[in-house]
Amino acid sequence: MHNRNSTTLARAVRSALLGSGGALALLAASAPAQALDVEVGGYIKADFIYDFDQDLGDTLSASSVATGDTEANASFRAHAKQTRFNLSASNDDYSIKFEADLFSGDGNELISNSRHLRLRHAYAQAGKLLIGQTWSTFMDKSFIAYPSTVDFAGPAGVTFARQTQIRYAPGNGLEVALENPETRILGETARDTTPDLVARYDHAGDNVNWFVAGVLRQFEVAGGVNDGESTSDGGINLGVSFNLGGDTLAANAVVNGGRYSYYGFANPEAVIDNGSLETVDEVGFQVFYEHNWGGPTAAKTLISYGVVTFDDEYQAILGANAPEEIGTFHINYRWSPYQNVNYGVELSAATREDFSGEDGDATRLQFGAQYVF
Repeated sequence: MHNRNSTTLARAVRSALLGSGGALALLAASAPAQALDVEVGGYIKADFIYDFDQDLGDTLSASSVATGDTEANASFRAHAKQTRFNLSASNDDYSIKFEADLFSGDGNELISNSRHLRLRHAYAQAGKLLIGQTWSTFMDKSFIAYPSTVDFAGPAGVTFARQTQIRYAPGNGLEVALENPETRILGETARDTTPDLVARYDHAGDNVNWFVAGVLRQFEVAGGVNDGESTSDGGINLGVSFNLGGDTLAANAVVNGGRYSYYGFANPEAVIDNGSLETVDEVGFQVFYEHNWGGPTAAKTLISYGVVTFDDEYQAILGANAPEEIGTFHINYRWSPYQNVNYGVELSAATREDFSGEDGDATRLQFGAQYVF
């Protein structure tokens, strides 16, 4: 749906300047304000979820999989929390975007199922400069190697973050940004002393697209006996996709992505080891194949596998029940019987293994219906 805001303001300002030489009249007229093109959009989405083993909530929360001897208890839930609304406006000089969804603030499911709006994007872009909250420059924000799952949560091994930033794009696929830092230190309060520094490069080809991104972080302990103990850390994110005659094969890898890595946030980014602040290393990867069936419903099938693994160097500090490896698997069938109407059915599974050696898994069946406006 489109709406044009064509309100323009024209003002004539007149002033008389009197000097010793006589009277001087000055007439100045301001240029009319430039019209904004305004677009309103979004979608309604309803999800119907059946968990075979354990209730993982509104998304496939792989880090929440219970490990050890657990009894299988099936459960069903349905929600419309992924429903979202967005507003964008632009002219020849700048553009803005606002987007919110309902994935927050649970209401009373006994009666109303009320939800609260949650901010997703709020940013402005003028020329090569972007300021505001949107996808992190470190993540696969072009979705080159990011699979389309019916479940709202991302697969293990991909990168994901939305946060406030200042991003500069000089061109030719290069971008640099200063972004909001947020660090978690086991048993301590973290103090972020500098913004996260991010740089990335995207390459778009006829049949191959790829990107590489890096992040540098610095933080310290705030308060307590380890007050002021500091360290720095860096991560790298790589992704590539291949167009195989309409099908897509893609993969990504992230090293020491920390909270930027999906399920990298399952463990803290740093620990205190003998009075020294040390970072917890982790590695994640994800690969998917998407087959395009074509036809009148534009049907597609996706198969995705992802995993994130934490280094066991600090397992004694993290604890035996901390996750050592988290994995996800998705297979789905998605189709569009009408324009702007999308359906999908998905079978997914999540696995978790702790440093103790205890493991667990959970399987989910999900149907999603999306109506775009």
